[in-house]
Amino acid sequence: MFTRVTLLDKFNLDEIPWLRYKANRDHAKYFKNENNFVFWRVLKWLFEDVVISLLRCYFYTTEKQKEYSRIFYYRKGVWSLLMKLSIEDLMKETLKAVDKHEMNSHCENHNFAPGKLRLIPKGETFRPIMTFNRKLPHTKNSTTNKKLQFAHMMLKNLKTKMFTHRFGFAVFNYDDIMKKYETFVKKWKQCGQPELYFVTMDIEKCYDNVDAEKSIQFLQKTELLDKEYFILNCFVLKRKNNIIVTRDTFKK
Repeated sequence: MFTRVTLLDKFNLDEIPWLRYKANRDHAKYFKNENNFVFWRVLKWLFEDVVISLLRCYFYTTEKQKEYSRIFYYRKGVWSLLMKLSIEDLMKETLKAVDKHEMNSHCENHNFAPGKLRLIPKGETFRPIMTFNRKLPHTKNSTTNKKLQFAHMMLKNLKTKMFTHRFGFAVFNYDDIMKKYETFVKKWKQCGQPELYFVTMDIEKCYDNVDAEKSIQFLQKTELLDKEYFILNCFVLKRKNNIIVTRDTFKK
């Protein structure tokens, strides 16, 4: 990762013939700032309009599971073959083909927009990711993600309760893991540091095997979810030419 400042620091603009200038000490800072701005615009154009366009012509670029900030490049023909084989595999176990007319009818009746499927490489297989950023049929300014935001807030509240409830073994990130680990180490030292044995386990295709009906029944009966939720919406009011405008109508 780099910023505009760190990137420009790697170049000596005085060595570029068309950016050289002659000026006295009082005006040199002005010309230097102008050259930095011009050269930054050139680099921005080079990457956004040339490099990225060339990469898109020949490669599909994507991240990879557990590879963090690394980017992987697949030739278009190779990626098309991988997509075809992966979707065929998903059709056997996870996905179900439906007629386009049936899909449109379902979306219209329930005011839901179809999701978009992404495949992220993971070891020797792929992880399917669904995104729901498309606009809803009857509410053009909203998406499925926005429609589900209250449900997300309820589940987020459930997540915080799981730390203190009997289901408190759940961890959601590295900070949670370290907190559990530090507590375990303290208890281990208090017990005289006995010899330890470790067993690792991974459930293959864990989310694919979750019974949705069982999950719904659990959420309807569990004491972890409150019976009622009060959703508070915050509105931002800003002044623009002495007129109070809301967050939705305010434009810079």
